Amino acid sequence: MKKLFKNRPKWMIIGINMLIAIVVFLIFIWGLQKWMYDFTHHGEAVEVPNLVGVRMDKAIAMLEEGKFRYEIIDSVYRDSMKKMDIVEQDPSGGSFVKKGRKVYLIVNSLDKPKVQVPKLINKSLNLATALLRNSGLRVGNIETKKTLLGDNLVLAQLYHGDTIKPYTMVYKGTAIDLIVSIKPDEGDQFDENGNYILPEETVIEENNN
Repeated sequence: MKKLFKNRPKWMIIGINMLIAIVVFLIFIWGLQKWMYDFTHHGEAVEVPNLVGVRMDKAIAMLEEGKFRYEIIDSVYRDSMKKMDIVEQDPSGGSFVKKGRKVYLIVNSLDKPKVQVPKLINKSLNLATALLRNSGLRVGNIETKKTLLGDNLVLAQLYHGDTIKPYTMVYKGTAIDLIVSIKPDEGDQFDENGNYILPEETVIEENNN
C-alpha cells in the first residue's frame, strides 16, 4: 500500500482515500438495507382487518384466518355498542404489518354500570336536570302541579310510577320522572295544607267522565 502511494501527488492520494471511503460507505448502506429487508420481511406485509364494532368471536375468526396472533387486554362498557363487540384495536384496521403480528383488543363485555340517584326534591328543575345528567341518568316524564311554592321546583322523583329515594342504585341511563310545581293562576284556591283545590266545574266534569 505504501508503494502504491509512493511518489504520488498529494491530491491523488486524497482522491484515492475519498474513493475508498465512498465505496466502504456504499457497501455499509447496502448491507444495512439488506439486513432491514430480512428483519422486517419486506414484501410480506399484510393488512390488519378493521375489527371495531365486530362481535368478538367473528373478529377472532378473522384474525386467525389472516394468521394474526391476538390478545384481549381490557374489557369496558360502551353504551353505543353491543355487548361482546370490539371497541378498540391496536394496530388499527387498515395498517400494514408483518405476518404473525399480535393484535391487541378491547372488548365491550362489562355489564351496564349502576349509579346513585341524586336527591332532587326541593331543587329547581334546571338543577335537577343537571344533577341527573352528571350522574349518568335521564329526565323522564315531567308532571306539573300547582302549588304556592313557585315555578319549577321538584316536588317528587319517581321511577316506574313509584317514589324513588335518593342514593338508590339504578342502571346508568335510567329515566327518572319528576313532579314539578308551577305558579297558580289568579283566583286559584288552596286548602289549609297548601293543596290546590280544583274548580267546581272541573270536579263536576271529571265526575261525569
